[in-house]
Amino acid sequence: MTELTPYHEDQELDNNTSDNIHFRDILEQHISRRSLITKAASGAVALTLASTLTGCNDSDDDSGSNNGGTTPVDPNKKPEKLTFTAVAKNHNDLVTVPEGYEANVIFALGDSINPNFGEWDDNNIPSGPSFQFRSGDCHDGMHYFGLNTSTNRFDESVSAEGLLVMNHEYINQTFLHPKGPTKVDGRRPEDEVIRETNAHGVSIVHIKKDAATQKVTIDKSSAFNRRITASTEMDFEGAAAGSGLLATRFSPTASKTRGTHNNCGNGYTPWGTYLTTEENFIGY
Repeated sequence: MTELTPYHEDQELDNNTSDNIHFRDILEQHISRRSLITKAASGAVALTLASTLTGCNDSDDDSGSNNGGTTPVDPNKKPEKLTFTAVAKNHNDLVTVPEGYEANVIFALGDSINPNFGEWDDNNIPSGPSFQFRSGDCHDGMHYFGLNTSTNRFDESVSAEGLLVMNHEYINQTFLHPKGPTKVDGRRPEDEVIRETNAHGVSIVHIKKDAATQKVTIDKSSAFNRRITASTEMDFEGAAAGSGLLATRFSPTASKTRGTHNNCGNGYTPWGTYLTTEENFIGY
């Protein structure tokens, strides 16, 4: 690894070298960008209003009565005011919240998820291998899975304790190394490369909320805590397993692969598993 910044966004402009039509061309035949944004925005507003007004007129009576004299709530009516004082515009390099609220960082770059590894130290940045047990960089898609502590199983009705799963899409070399990225005899130092590799991927973090203070903290001793990095070994399963298209020198039988990186978009399944997707991998 000799290049500090091998990736350039202009690589993304057109990588379809086949004669197949681009997906964007198929999409544009049916919907314009302006129309998509308009529909997405109106849909988001509708969902917001629906969630805001849920329960305001909860009744099993579909007869149209006014529930004993109370005024029915129009689900399409736009809220006229907020319930807190709006934050004034500013250029502060920090998260600003309304009066009466506070913002706290739960899981930052380098934070440990294992009691055997200490906290982040700007003057003594942890070793590359230790990032197998630390937060990666540049958090992206994430999802919270409620945890039933009686069964240690996923429970979507639980909000006070659970697993926060998140992507780490890319890295900021400036902050990841004590003096920024370096070269020694034209090559990158091994520890810097390992640190950058491990700062990609996915984190699984066990979090708990204090019922009295509402403060959310990480349970570092939890067996659920896990990092999946750009070098983590993993198995292929399902229809893809064994396909010659996935055969490599690492796994000629196409049964395994190593790592995931540039994890951006995400999703989840009804049975409580996390889905992560990669992008911008062409620069790696």
